[in-house]
Amino acid sequence: MKGAALLLNLKEQNNTLIQMILDKDVQIRKLLTEIKTSKLYATSRRTESYRNEIDRLRNLLIKSQNVMKESQEMPQRRSICVGGTPTLEMTLSSDLSSPRDLEELQCTIQSLEMHMKYSNELLAKKK
Repeated sequence: MKGAALLLNLKEQNNTLIQMILDKDVQIRKLLTEIKTSKLYATSRRTESYRNEIDRLRNLLIKSQNVMKESQEMPQRRSICVGGTPTLEMTLSSDLSSPRDLEELQCTIQSLEMHMKYSNELLAKKK
């Protein structure tokens, strides 16, 4: 039962972090648009530094998409139905509580957290 509760908590964290990454991606895309459409970008002698910044932001978006793809590719488990109603407790305890699944989910959450930290640092620099 402890394993099922832990796994449910980890899945919730994973989903929350994915949503946060999606929100940050929207902010990063807005920054890219602002940089590209700004008059400074078009007239600046520092266009090389702007291009470098755009490349960094694009790379961040690519990393973000890769992290989310890995997270979403985690093996999908089928629900066990009791009387036609999926029972979350039974599903978690029978299908999802193997140590390998827990380890994989914890690893995914750690990579999502590291990505969020990097995104926040980059966005803080841009402000």
